[in-house]
Amino acid sequence: MTIMSISRSVFAGFTVSRPAEGCTAMKRTIFVMLVAGFVASATAPVPVRASCSIPEVVKLLAPDAVTSAYFGLSVAVDGDWAIVGANGDDNTHGVNAGAAYVFQYTGGSWVYKQKLMASDGATGDYFGYSVDIEGSTIVVGAPYDDGTYTDSGSLYVFKFDPRLGWGQQAKLADSN
Repeated sequence: MTIMSISRSVFAGFTVSRPAEGCTAMKRTIFVMLVAGFVASATAPVPVRASCSIPEVVKLLAPDAVTSAYFGLSVAVDGDWAIVGANGDDNTHGVNAGAAYVFQYTGGSWVYKQKLMASDGATGDYFGYSVDIEGSTIVVGAPYDDGTYTDSGSLYVFKFDPRLGWGQQAKLADSN
């Protein structure tokens, strides 16, 4: 795998997901580039099923990409699904409210499926700072969400419905 040189600061692999074990398993490795002052991106090899050869690298991009969204700060992969955090995303909830982007590996390529945002998102929550996925469940962290206290942080749980896509099911915050 090679990285093209970029004239600004590059943080390669800031946060990555652990790939599936074994060459016969659907194996994914996400490689992340955060590029200061540019639209950051995550790149991912296509799946390897029968061999351990290094596959072609593809680039995942947010469909609404902007600079300073930090797309790719956090990445998680499970099976045919990848989730990419963009904790600096400015959206309808405010500046740096954050978002997470869901991609599915289908038809031989990664396809953007959905943008996730906290139902109660607000300016400075940084939703998407951490992400994880397992099966039909996605968890997204927002470290500066005003959960129980100011900036106490929260976790948001999303579940997959084949008819509706990913929907928020719960918000977890400190109960003290």
